This record gives sequence, C-alpha cells and structure tokens, in this order.
Amino acid sequence: KQNASLQQVIQQQGPKVQALERLARTHGSICITSAAKQLGVGPLKLFKWLSDNRWIYRRTSFAAWSAYQPRLTSGLLEHKLVRVGKGADEELKVVEQVMVTRKGITHLATVLQEAL
Repeated sequence: KQNASLQQVIQQQGPKVQALERLARTHGSICITSAAKQLGVGPLKLFKWLSDNRWIYRRTSFAAWSAYQPRLTSGLLEHKLVRVGKGADEELKVVEQVMVTRKGITHLATVLQEAL
C-alpha cells in the first residue's frame, strides 16, 4: 500500500520536477530583487538569506554586493556590468551587479521552501 501511495505521489510531482529542470536549463538571469518577487519572498529577506548562507558578500559596508566564487562556478549566480545614471546631464558609470541565473532560481526555490 505504502509503495503504491509513493508511486502516485511521484507521478503527481513528475510534471513539476520536469518544469523546474527545463527552467534550470534556460539561459538568462535576473537581479536579486526580481528573483525575490518570483520566489514570493521579500527582497530584504532574500538579500539577508543570501548573505547569511555565503552566496553574496560586501567588501565594505557600502560596497556593491559580490557573489562567492563557488556560486559563480556552479552557475547559480553571475556578475553583470550595468550602466548607472539618470540622464544625459549626468555621467554614466558602470557597476557590477550580482544576477541570479535560472539554475539559481530553481535551486533557491527548493532551498528556501525548507528554510523560510
């Protein structure tokens, strides 16, 4: 009985697992704030969790976030150069921003489900 019950659960969860795997294989990345929206978590909560769990860090208290190398190597996070500036009057500057990959989103979705 228990084995049959477990087989039924596996069949029900199969399409969801396949969808997550397809999403993980897609290309592209989003900023952490957008990732928080997709995951249904507040941005500040996600930044704190990522920092506490050694996904991102700051060199100084007012510096931009950086990703830890193991998260970059595993393809969960990436860095992107972003132009910052309000208009033609103001000088544009280029800053580095941490982006969450699709693989990172799927990994976070499973991890955060248990953590939060």
